[in-house]
Amino acid sequence: MEIKSNPNLSLYNMQLRDTAKQTQSNSVSIENKGRNALVETLKSNPAAIYHKTGEQIPETYDPTLELRMWSYPETDEEHHNREVETYRAYSQMAKSYGEIEPIFSDFMKQLSKMSPGLAEKDWGFTVDKEGALAVFDPDQVLTKDETERLTSLLNADESLVKATGKMPEFLTKAFELEKGPGTHSFGWARYYVTEENFKDIIDIRKFVEIAQDKAEYLDNGGDPAYIWKYISTHAFEEEMASQLSGRAENRYQAIRYSQGMSDEKYEEMKRGSGWILLNETKPSLQDQK
Repeated sequence: MEIKSNPNLSLYNMQLRDTAKQTQSNSVSIENKGRNALVETLKSNPAAIYHKTGEQIPETYDPTLELRMWSYPETDEEHHNREVETYRAYSQMAKSYGEIEPIFSDFMKQLSKMSPGLAEKDWGFTVDKEGALAVFDPDQVLTKDETERLTSLLNADESLVKATGKMPEFLTKAFELEKGPGTHSFGWARYYVTEENFKDIIDIRKFVEIAQDKAEYLDNGGDPAYIWKYISTHAFEEEMASQLSGRAENRYQAIRYSQGMSDEKYEEMKRGSGWILLNETKPSLQDQK
């Protein structure tokens, strides 16, 4: 079921999704007419909104369904296309880290010959807003002279500079796509990262070191057409989450809907880019009355 609405208005877009089959069952889009319209729509979908604290399980309840909902001026098709583009943006970033790996390995081989002590120390590197490489050393394991020398050596490697210069742009573009027409997110885009402060948050070396060599991947039976062939998906996601949560400000955290939220919180929630109600967290039928 789909109710067409003016895409220029602020919408509540809702999808019932079969989590067992990972398929969409139906979708609903309603004009933003306030809390009552939202609550009434929730009431009409008991299969998705039943909560274990409810007094009685509805006959229509199906535990494999979840209700995914977001509020911003975007049609279902636009939302889907944006999700695809967001995935591609993160994939391109991961692929780029993998392509940096052999270049950085060559750099480290040369550094080990010139200055083995410096090569053995635990330092990282990043990119500033001008596209130049900078030493990433939050624990200050390097001396001032070592930092200056390493900075010079990193930027003298033209291949390394060229391969890493677009990383801040890749990340900020992915964040913009993730938030879409909204301002907040439940994903990585909730963190405040810009091309200017990228150098204070992201240690590129950590990503490069988890990247898989293409030849090794193929030797182990990997599909050469697979976008993640250069890097482990799980390792990339873990490293990104760790760096963002550890160093970036959580400025754009979206808010989940709850039946008893204040009007102020409700208005704040509507400005977010998306929110989800899962079976475990939905308001109970008792709360919906």
